[in-house]
Amino acid sequence: MFAKDAYILNVRALPTGESKEEYLLTKSLFDRFENDDITACDVKCEAKIDRTEREISINFTFNGTITVACDRCLEPIDIKISSDEYLVLKFGQAVEIEDENVVMLSEKETVFDLSQFFFECVLVGKPFRCVHGEADESKCDESMIALIECQNKQKEKDNEETDPRWAALKKLK
Repeated sequence: MFAKDAYILNVRALPTGESKEEYLLTKSLFDRFENDDITACDVKCEAKIDRTEREISINFTFNGTITVACDRCLEPIDIKISSDEYLVLKFGQAVEIEDENVVMLSEKETVFDLSQFFFECVLVGKPFRCVHGEADESKCDESMIALIECQNKQKEKDNEETDPRWAALKKLK
């Protein structure tokens, strides 16, 4: 179950100057966003916060592992996540800002939910291709690889058996 306030930052309670917060990102975060790609998550996030009167600058460091299905054999594979991100929360009236890492907060807001930001950071940190042997030192499931090779051989065989009508057309070249 997702603890609703697990990733809530109380912006009004933050002291002026520097402070630190730590978050543990788990599978429940991804369940909240109905993401089935990540089957397990153990990522620690350290937030270094610098608050001034008009804005809050936060530097995040993500370190940990996520578990996803291998793109080749569909067996679980652990992927290391390590990245640095930043977020700036500015107080004031809503204005159009081109930087996706800058968020405008009204003067009345007291909390900011970091869960969407955390979700996106972990997804961006995930490699495009997750395959055993490339992302880690383990190997793909041998029975699944054998099945894939059998399917590939069948496709090659099907391609070799040409329809006689096409064979007649090839002779016209």
